[in-house]
Amino acid sequence: MNGCAHSSHQQWHTDLMYLWVKGRWYLFIAVPDSYTRYARCTGICCRACEPPK
Repeated sequence: MNGCAHSSHQQWHTDLMYLWVKGRWYLFIAVPDSYTRYARCTGICCRACEPPK
């Protein structure tokens, strides 16, 4: 394989995104399949803290 997925379930990625919503940080996590670009798994974590400066 040369780094390109030629069918589903060959290559996966991890996407992380912090979101500041109503005084809280939320961490959004997604695991998309590289071939279909469909997020096979997602999750969200909440953390009450001050925004980074």
